[in-house]
Amino acid sequence: MVFALSTGLRIGEICGLRWEDVDLKGSVIHVRQQLIYKNLGEGQKYYIHPLKTETSKRDIPLTETARKSLIKQRELDFILGRRSKEKSLEGKRNFVFINSVGKQFTPQSLDHPLINIVNTYNKRECVIAEGECREPILLPHITAHGRVIIRTS
Repeated sequence: MVFALSTGLRIGEICGLRWEDVDLKGSVIHVRQQLIYKNLGEGQKYYIHPLKTETSKRDIPLTETARKSLIKQRELDFILGRRSKEKSLEGKRNFVFINSVGKQFTPQSLDHPLINIVNTYNKRECVIAEGECREPILLPHITAHGRVIIRTS
């Protein structure tokens, strides 16, 4: 989440990011591909896919926060032994974000924590609002893919 918020990358670009695309010394990432979930003739499955347009290929400077999150990710992978479990996708490995069983992160794997955060906040806000005799101020449904627009009066 920290990396996503620090870079502004699309969720498919984050899921498709490989360590070859990361230059920690130069503090830059090279966005060259994305992970998509589609039926390309073999049923619904994940694919490494080119970006939508040529101009979508870009280099993104890393903030210190984003850089530190990548270093932390690498440390966690080492400590938890994830790299030894990594599964290849279309013959490619070395994805930056993999889960505990070695599969690449998917957009859905980032949606679940967001949903849990929103639900936890909303439940707590309802209890607090009831105690203060007011209407709760609830967060809307949030996903890693979509935008959230909050309107105030």
